[in-house]
Amino acid sequence: CEGSVLLKLRVFVSSPGDVGAERAVALAVAERLQLEFRGRVELETYLWERSVLRATDTFQAQIIDVQEADLALFILWARIGTPLSIEQFVRPDGSQYRSGTEYEFERARDGYAKARKPEILCYLKTAEVRMSLKDREARDAQIAELDAVAEFVDKWFRNPDGTFRSAF
Repeated sequence: CEGSVLLKLRVFVSSPGDVGAERAVALAVAERLQLEFRGRVELETYLWERSVLRATDTFQAQIIDVQEADLALFILWARIGTPLSIEQFVRPDGSQYRSGTEYEFERARDGYAKARKPEILCYLKTAEVRMSLKDREARDAQIAELDAVAEFVDKWFRNPDGTFRSAF
């Protein structure tokens, strides 16, 4: 359209490494939307695995701040992710983030509370999780990850009676 302003939107996709297929779907949807709305909307989809990252710094320190995005998309399933360095990433109360995903979610919430940006979408994959019955250590680690995801979901998305909240 002549004289129209192109709307630019940044989409930040956050998740642990166990939902790679779902991250690919999110990218495919964004690319399809980009094609459908070309000339009117420019979608910039940010996924860490599409970034060039230096070996001389931490991963989290090199990616964009989720508060710079217009939309933050979170995908969880069986892992909460890898804990961040407490030297670099610490909550105001001094506690450690359980993962980059948790850090990014809390940053997105803070940004939304302050500036109504980014909008936040969260998805929880509900497929069954396979786990080793032979390797006790691996099984215990998987159960701890599942428990951490459940605690995260309960903290941010459930009412005390176990029902899902409509908003946080």
